[in-house]
Amino acid sequence: MGCVGNESDSDIAFDEQGNLYYTGYANNGNNKEGISIYKISSSGQTLVGTDNFLKFGEVVKLKYLLGKIYMAVQGRKTGTHVQQLSILKQK
Repeated sequence: MGCVGNESDSDIAFDEQGNLYYTGYANNGNNKEGISIYKISSSGQTLVGTDNFLKFGEVVKLKYLLGKIYMAVQGRKTGTHVQQLSILKQK
């Protein structure tokens, strides 16, 4: 199973055990319209949370902290130059 992200577009984070978390296309790379978070550990690649949870916006920073994934998501209001930065936390 290969990575479903893109080296230039994916952000990454590591936990204390050395597991890698990264953003990638939803549905194991088959849905280029949505974003999911994946974890790579010694046992393989798994989905973290809900698949296709981000349907618009761009993850600009991913961080693993105290057992949770945090991400900064940048979005732009359609038809304007207004941008918004939101911080999301894994449940």
